[in-house]
Amino acid sequence: MGRLILFENAFSGQLPSEIGLLTGLADFQPARNSLTGPIPSELGLLTSMEILYLLENAFSGQLPSEIGLLTGLTSFSASRNSLTGPIPSVLGILTSMEILHLFENAFTGQLPSEIGLLTG
Repeated sequence: MGRLILFENAFSGQLPSEIGLLTGLADFQPARNSLTGPIPSELGLLTSMEILYLLENAFSGQLPSEIGLLTGLTSFSASRNSLTGPIPSVLGILTSMEILHLFENAFTGQLPSEIGLLTG
């Protein structure tokens, strides 16, 4: 499976929806850049994904519920962005999840009870 590690490269602009075409990607880490705009829902097409680190960018809007399609995801971080809205309850069905970091955002509402289903 593929890896794309882009830590600390001063990338800016939006993450293109074409990221969903990289279907063999198992590890995607564009962390610590200056990426803006919404997190593309097309990330949900990357069903081989195991590690997804979106932390320390300037992503805004809601965390797309399509993240719940990444059933092999073991490690996910979207910390230190500008994400808003509720935390999607579908994160609770990601039973392979061992690490989940969502701190320092502006999420609203209650923590979904489905998060309690995570046993990793």
